Amino acid sequence: MRCALGERARRLVGPPGGPLEAIHAAIVAARQPYSAHNWLRSAASAKILGELGTQGVAVTHEVLDACSPRPAADFLRHLLVANGVLAPRDEGLVRLETWIRAKLEAIDDAERRRLLRFYATWRLLRRARQRSAGSHQTQSPIAHSKAYLNAAIAFLAFLDDRGRDVADCSQADVDAWMAEGIPSAHEVRDFLDWAVDRKLLAPVVIAGRVVRHSTALDDDTRWSVVERLLHDDGVDLTDRGGGLSRPALRPAAVAHRGHHT
Repeated sequence: MRCALGERARRLVGPPGGPLEAIHAAIVAARQPYSAHNWLRSAASAKILGELGTQGVAVTHEVLDACSPRPAADFLRHLLVANGVLAPRDEGLVRLETWIRAKLEAIDDAERRRLLRFYATWRLLRRARQRSAGSHQTQSPIAHSKAYLNAAIAFLAFLDDRGRDVADCSQADVDAWMAEGIPSAHEVRDFLDWAVDRKLLAPVVIAGRVVRHSTALDDDTRWSVVERLLHDDGVDLTDRGGGLSRPALRPAAVAHRGHHT
């Protein structure tokens, strides 16, 4: 039985010493040779492997991504990774990249799509890749990245409806967004952080949090934020106190100004 199994597996994976030799060894060593025979004869994943071997195509993650049916291709991927033929990869990160690409392609406005692509590439995906590279886990968290991009897409559409773009965005626009936006409107803070850091947007306050560039604020902007946190009853008192305690607002200067007003 195992001799016949080995011969059939050899026809599938190619000559000895080839790149799929480890798969041949794994098949021959199967605890249940009858099950291995059945897999070789009828499994869609075995068919994909045989087709790739016949075509002489180097088996890579990218090649498997293009194969169908997808569940069979993914099973084959796991088999190849488990036997050292392919290096592990973060499948969660790959799904995030695919999802982001589809979301951006669905945006009709070219300028809005360009801005969101910059944000997704240099903020969301860069952060996800760094997290993935520094982790021994094979899955990276993607829920936050999806929520942030969805919020950014909705926010830019909201600005467009108001006849504005990011460069024109004011505190009043942000306040209106928080009052009228989607249930997860607060998730836009990540996009605003990025936009302010890239100097595409003036510093704003969202839910009591100062969204600002990493360098010191100019005096006019600083006092505008301070005045809002001191006197705007629409911002939660705890958030107002937390915002005023931020080093960028120079608490000592705040106290001094309050003493004279």
